[in-house]
Amino acid sequence: MFATRASHLDGIDAPDPIKMLLTTSAPTSPEILLQRLTKGLTAVEKGLALNTFASLARKGTKQKAAIREAGAIPSIVKEISDPKSVLKVECARALANLAFDCPENRLAILRARGIKPLIELLKYGDGAPPTANSSAKQMACVALGNLSVGNLEVQLEIIDANALAFIVELVWSGSSAERQVPLQPHRYQRSTGECRRR
Repeated sequence: MFATRASHLDGIDAPDPIKMLLTTSAPTSPEILLQRLTKGLTAVEKGLALNTFASLARKGTKQKAAIREAGAIPSIVKEISDPKSVLKVECARALANLAFDCPENRLAILRARGIKPLIELLKYGDGAPPTANSSAKQMACVALGNLSVGNLEVQLEIIDANALAFIVELVWSGSSAERQVPLQPHRYQRSTGECRRR
């Protein structure tokens, strides 16, 4: 009586595991996602895990804590630090969302040494074509901004790595609407160890 609808993936020439990943709903358990990130055989599988971490982290403090307690932050930092990784943007997005309004996750990212790879991504991009590279730099900038809120140690690391020039360049390379947020430069006084607005 009713015609069976063909799957929209029937025409995709992809290995069966990828079709399975695309057709099944993504797991939301941080432990399962961590397994997919650390033991995933393909970049697609790892990318799905990273994107799900980023989405979960946007839902609230409880999800951010569960991701941190599952031990995912060091694995995300390890992935973004890998020079061969093609998932740097996804890693930066996950770290940005995990750090947003969550001091415990900011500290966990700092302890996992996540600042340096984000600064490298901001400075040099991810080796992709220029438009994708811009996305990588923007996401690194967002992650560093979220990590630096109320954290002098991160702010100083950004300053010491000469990354402010790259942040300013990135801001000024955007559209006029993106530049309407005024820059408020900070001056670092090494003698007092303070970062103050000019």
